[in-house]
Amino acid sequence: MAETQHAHAHPNYMVVFWLLVILTGASFVTFFLPEAMSGMAILLFVMLVAVCKASLVGMFFMHLKFEGPWKYVVLIPAGLLLVMLVIALVPDVGLRGLH
Repeated sequence: MAETQHAHAHPNYMVVFWLLVILTGASFVTFFLPEAMSGMAILLFVMLVAVCKASLVGMFFMHLKFEGPWKYVVLIPAGLLLVMLVIALVPDVGLRGLH
């Protein structure tokens, strides 16, 4: 019986780990930025770093990078539900201070 071969090479998980460490450090450094920096710019930077970290974890540690196109069957409906949830909560959050 022939053994099946993997269609992909295994990634170097230590490189991914150190990328996550560097990105976490970049988020941490924003705490020490001067007050002159815009709060929105800092927030956008931290959110961008968080998205990058989540993408790395999903792609390599959850092995989504090596899966076939079926992963979109799960990701697209979840993304649509996320958008609908945010839209549904916007009035509650936006009107919070008026009550």
